[in-house]
Amino acid sequence: MPRAANTWAPVMYDRIDFKGGLDQLTPTLNLPPGVLRSAQNFEISITGGYARIAGYERFDGRPSPSATSYSVFTISAFGTLAAGTLITGATSGTTATVANVNTIGLNNFVAYVQTSGTGFLVGEAIQVSAVTQGTVVSITTGVGDAYTLALFAAGAADVQRANIGKPTGSGNILGGFYLNGTCYCFRANAGGTAVNLFKSTTGGWVQVTFGYELKYNNGVGTPTFTAGATVTGLVSGATGTIAATIGGTASVINETGVVVSGVPTWAGSSGRFILSATSGSFTAGEALQIGGVTVANYAGTTGALSAITLSPGGKFTADVVAFGGGTVSTNVAYGADGVNRCWSFDGAVFVPINTGNSPDTPRVIRKHLQYLVVGIQNSLQLSGLGLPFQWSPLVGGAEILMPENITDIIPLPGNQATGALVIFSQNYTNILYGSTTNTFQLVPYNIKSGCYLHCAANLSDTYVFETRGVASMTTTLQYGNFDPSYLTMPNKPFIDAHQQFATCAMVDREKSQYRIFFSDGFGLYCTLLNKQFTGCIPISFPDPVLNIWDGTDPVTGQQVIFFGSTSGYVFQQEKGTSFDGQSIQAFLQFVYDSKDSHRMLKRYRKMSLEITGTLYCTFSVSYTLGYASALIGQPNSATYTVPFTQAYWDNFTWDNFTWDGVNLAPREVEVAGTAENIAFYILSNTNLLQPFTINTATVHYTPRRGLR
Repeated sequence: MPRAANTWAPVMYDRIDFKGGLDQLTPTLNLPPGVLRSAQNFEISITGGYARIAGYERFDGRPSPSATSYSVFTISAFGTLAAGTLITGATSGTTATVANVNTIGLNNFVAYVQTSGTGFLVGEAIQVSAVTQGTVVSITTGVGDAYTLALFAAGAADVQRANIGKPTGSGNILGGFYLNGTCYCFRANAGGTAVNLFKSTTGGWVQVTFGYELKYNNGVGTPTFTAGATVTGLVSGATGTIAATIGGTASVINETGVVVSGVPTWAGSSGRFILSATSGSFTAGEALQIGGVTVANYAGTTGALSAITLSPGGKFTADVVAFGGGTVSTNVAYGADGVNRCWSFDGAVFVPINTGNSPDTPRVIRKHLQYLVVGIQNSLQLSGLGLPFQWSPLVGGAEILMPENITDIIPLPGNQATGALVIFSQNYTNILYGSTTNTFQLVPYNIKSGCYLHCAANLSDTYVFETRGVASMTTTLQYGNFDPSYLTMPNKPFIDAHQQFATCAMVDREKSQYRIFFSDGFGLYCTLLNKQFTGCIPISFPDPVLNIWDGTDPVTGQQVIFFGSTSGYVFQQEKGTSFDGQSIQAFLQFVYDSKDSHRMLKRYRKMSLEITGTLYCTFSVSYTLGYASALIGQPNSATYTVPFTQAYWDNFTWDNFTWDGVNLAPREVEVAGTAENIAFYILSNTNLLQPFTINTATVHYTPRRGLR
């Protein structure tokens, strides 16, 4: 029926929920409008919407750049003042580094980070290298403009960033761990001939001193060992000092003693003393005494002790755990790298662990139940029960051969009667059921499907990255078995382009994400809510993530995440407004939306975006109509300077929007044109913004005629 005279088609309002993440394969008409065709450096929020990711900052234990406070004064003239300039108050003697300068109205504002003195004075001259640049007009507590506040905060972060250093040495960061509130990392020495361990302190990275190993055999009696006790060779007179305690026990490693009530006996045992200092050369076979009492014999050859060292070429990972009931009862880091022996470190004493294998070069390591488990090439080896330094079958140790070199091992939930340990190689997955050597049962789980090296992690389920992408091992209700589920099939083009560069994976528990990283700087953030996969979005860092580790801050109880990269810096994730000072280039390209009527023309009028965040936020919005057809009037062309490779960045008129001051607000976007569908694009490219979330869009349009 024809429309009545003077009756206009109604304006329709269509809400688009931003969810689903990236989908590169599914046909457009089969997708809801909130799904993305291309995206970078956004993530799927567990509360809904797409959130621009947080930044990362270099770390060495000193205060983080983003936590740096600054002060502000107004000055009569800027002179040569600029960010990074060192300034001095001619009267007060106060020194500072300029964070940034800005002119607001008739005032010249200078933000600075004070380094010494009691503070600048009103009326005093501000000097640079003894040359006056201007006079302080007033001391202010801040500036109301949100953009200026963000600019000053970023400048203050830059000042502190310059103070944070690398661990001494050369090459990449080789791995690390977080133990009892302290971050540790590994890096090769200046000549690349050995690897050193460093700890973070309030003054920066400090190298951990390794000690010495003194082998013994024929343990005598039931001695009591204390840290700082002196071991003396009865014949040679050589001495050594027992190092500090390891998780509550003196650093004496009993490797073969008979276990009684879960504790290895000393009589007849063999093992090693870990010494912090030595003097002289012990003689092979001589009695070793403490306080004049013989406790064992020296089992080494005549000559100097064996200094503990690490050879280069490995990739270090660690499991920070506690063993109950055995020789270790507090949190200790147990690590491996594929080149050296595995090791333990309690924050004071670094102890290589002898598994007895040849070669003794574990590549992966994990605590499972009360066993320390390592993967050495294709050999899975388990320590004695509760005895991470003893690996003999006599104390419950075991070895199981796998069909391929082991790439990761991770404990899984089992049924009520048993635990389960999954053992990955690149093309095989096996599950070890049972809790003792008498009940162990190895079950093949998946052939031609495995996991890349160090790419398995536990969240609500166990998640792995393999040649086909991210997969989950979902627990079944029967018999403690597991079913595979491949999550990233719609992202096969991205997976195919990057899977050969996989370096490591981890989980962000607060954001419920499994994260996989690649050596080319890309990564993939996969969000999971109540065991349901809600989608993934790629990220791109200028500093590629080569290894990653996390822990729990003992003060805040929050997860802290660190990674090592090619620059030699350690970085902390989820910190700041930038990629260590560089802009975060983030964008969203949505699928074409036809409003459930793909053959009906619509006149588009406006879009309203709902945004959540804090303080200052700015981004750009554009769109294309009718599959970007040249037959339809598109937004006028404009040159955009962000160095993205996607062709569409230079084909739009970009409107810039600034939003600040509230936690939740709509933002109106003008839209014009007629077509059967529309695709929106959102771009953010700055080093000033805290993360913000775009939750939904409401599109205003008027239905027109059908396509002919």
